[in-house]
Amino acid sequence: MSYTPKEFLQGEGCSSPVQVGQGAPVPALGVACIVFYIIAADIIVCIHFLWIVFLIFGALWGRRSLRIKKIHIGGIIFAILIQTIGWYCPLTYLEAWLRSMHDSSQRYYDGFIAYYVEKIVYIDLSPRTVFMMTISLALVSAWLYLKKPGKLKKQE
Repeated sequence: MSYTPKEFLQGEGCSSPVQVGQGAPVPALGVACIVFYIIAADIIVCIHFLWIVFLIFGALWGRRSLRIKKIHIGGIIFAILIQTIGWYCPLTYLEAWLRSMHDSSQRYYDGFIAYYVEKIVYIDLSPRTVFMMTISLALVSAWLYLKKPGKLKKQE
């Protein structure tokens, strides 16, 4: 099962009156709206990627900051919760909606970086594998939070 935004779309194309790739001329304002949705969707994919990186490495930063620790633990709990219930991340829904506002079949408009970041964010893994990786991440994070910082040895 793939975690791509296309799973959430109910058909091809965009729900707005301005669509790319249907042969009709697109007014200038329509092009600006389409570009806005494309850029916004790409930004959401990058934010999603940064959130995943934070969940993976946040315990290292959270050991030094109580505020970051609380956000990190809350994020991991939320990740476990949505996987247990069978939901998808709200960022996935937001990106799918933004992509549905323009013709999603037009891959030309996707940015180079966003294309590859999207391949990382929506990696094709089974839900069970993702869940086991999340549990493992939670255990490693808990270990890092509970582990006492090592003391530096004095060199004489």
